Amino acid sequence: MLGELTKLLSIVNSNKEPGEIALGVIFGMFAGFLLLAPFNAVIIFVFVLLLNVNTAAFFLFMGIFKLITFIIDPLGDIIGRAVLTAPFLEPLFSAMSNLPFIPFTGFNNTVIMGDFIIGLFLTAPVWIACMKLIKYYRDNMRENVKKFGIIKALKAGNFFEGGMEE
Repeated sequence: MLGELTKLLSIVNSNKEPGEIALGVIFGMFAGFLLLAPFNAVIIFVFVLLLNVNTAAFFLFMGIFKLITFIIDPLGDIIGRAVLTAPFLEPLFSAMSNLPFIPFTGFNNTVIMGDFIIGLFLTAPVWIACMKLIKYYRDNMRENVKKFGIIKALKAGNFFEGGMEE
């Protein structure tokens, strides 16, 4: 737990743009939700490599959202089942199953489809929350956090890789 806290503090204290960090959180969320299908992980990793994404935030939040996935999977199954069995979407899914590579995404799995839809609905709120929290932390809390004894000890142990220099 302390390791994750130090990684998080290192990320938000870095000179990276808040948008890069928030994008890392978003892609980490999708990677955590969709790691059941390896092809989806490859697609996400390609986007992370091509776009200006904070990879530290990506990997940290991929792990965090993978833990959250165990909680949301039952809801994802219900949502995915409702979407995949909707009669008006049947022609779309039939056409998708005949396209190259699309079947490898596991779109026909109720949990994967449901978790993907949950991820889509969470994208905007997570983005906005990340941007506001990073800005609030950097504007109002960064200097106070640096003064805590535990932070000074972590800095002395080189846990912050240059993100908290004074």
